Amino acid sequence: MLDDRTQAPIAEQVRSGLVEKIATGVYSVGSVLPSCRKLAAELGVNKNTVTRAFSMLKEAGLVKPLPGEGMLVIKRPSVDRKD
Repeated sequence: MLDDRTQAPIAEQVRSGLVEKIATGVYSVGSVLPSCRKLAAELGVNKNTVTRAFSMLKEAGLVKPLPGEGMLVIKRPSVDRKD
């Protein structure tokens, strides 16, 4: 999900990776994303970075918060595929 060769901010890389996983069905509509702490630990980044990525997903209308449970995937993004 993270690429050291890019200059994109880490939060944007996390957001982009999650969008891709939602689009491809790794996280389907109705599923709950991993917690900020769990995802941050898996990626080796700060929890606040993942929180920013989650906020971007919420602003895009892809997830909504479930108090005490995490972020629920509510919409699958459209993906432009270049063949």
